[in-house]
Amino acid sequence: MSLAEMGVYGLVFGAVSVLRVVLCQGFDYVVTRDIVGATPLTALHKMRDQAVLYSLNYGVLIVLAIICISTGAIPVSPKLIVLTVLLTILEGYASALYDNANSMNQQLTANFILFIRTGLWVFPVVLLGWIDQSWRTAEVVLCAWLIGATGSLALNLLLWRAMPWGQALRMPVDWDWIRRELKKCLPIWLGGMGATAGLFVDRFLVERFLTLDDVGVLTFFFSFSNALGNLMQSGVLSFAYPRLIAIHREGDNEMFRREARQAIQQMALGGGGMALLFAIAVPILGVYTGRPAIMESAATLWLMLLGVWIRLNSETLNFVLYARRRDRAIWQGNLLFLIPAIGGNAALIPLLGLPGVGWASVLAAVFIFIWRWWRIHEDQQQRIFFHAG
Repeated sequence: MSLAEMGVYGLVFGAVSVLRVVLCQGFDYVVTRDIVGATPLTALHKMRDQAVLYSLNYGVLIVLAIICISTGAIPVSPKLIVLTVLLTILEGYASALYDNANSMNQQLTANFILFIRTGLWVFPVVLLGWIDQSWRTAEVVLCAWLIGATGSLALNLLLWRAMPWGQALRMPVDWDWIRRELKKCLPIWLGGMGATAGLFVDRFLVERFLTLDDVGVLTFFFSFSNALGNLMQSGVLSFAYPRLIAIHREGDNEMFRREARQAIQQMALGGGGMALLFAIAVPILGVYTGRPAIMESAATLWLMLLGVWIRLNSETLNFVLYARRRDRAIWQGNLLFLIPAIGGNAALIPLLGLPGVGWASVLAAVFIFIWRWWRIHEDQQQRIFFHAG
């Protein structure tokens, strides 16, 4: 694809990511933690009610999209709006199933399905692009992503066919539980939107202050930093957080510390090694594909990878807080994350150009790491490191 087409894809990807968080209302935060250790019927009942809530929200999104297309309120092609809406809906359901499968200790199944959703569809797209250059467009990539998300969703439900669907679907929707949990989720929801907006605001500011080609370069780099995040999420965190939740419920503080330290060490070493590999390989790939702009912007990539590595380590700390139900510390940090993320990009992109994205990424990542470390270790008895013996 041209850099401009990659830029279009990057903007749609950012919009889908933000909309997905907005429309889930933070409810995934509750369900993911509550179904750890639950019976299949209880877990399926909660997930069914989660899907009902999501469906209502997606119905509102569809109506708004129809209005925007009819009135021309958004200066974007109707096809891109439709693709964005469909991807938001499918990614919302698929992401919820992925998180819920991890909570039910089905990590291998969840990660296999995640590969179908995020990676498998890439190979035929690349093949089509080599065969015919007319296929090298953002719309083709978005349609392939749509097929991948649909296939992963269908496969997930197929693999869960033995679960007590009949019993769960006959149970009435627990509207009281939904309303009660939504009230609890409000600050979590606001914090989640802040964290997500902070991660994806850079591409919109680059489009505003620089060019669509620069968004394309940023999107190319992001594809690798995002792959690093997904790899460490599926390889470390998806196994660690259900264990942390279960151990915390049992009240074994020493075992909790050992499990948390192990996850932190795995993330630091494994994430650092993969980040170094990407830092070397991606600029070489830019030369091989005949894109000098990628090689010329290698410093931005290196800064982004450093920021991702720091943020991945902070995500491990976040799951320590999550397992301990330190929800206030989580949502406050996520909201405050907006300040260095948006402020850093808004100040540094006009000043430094594309490298400003990398520096802002490092700045925001350092902030959220310090915040979560401080909130974990402010209580001497609850510390993971340097705790009172």
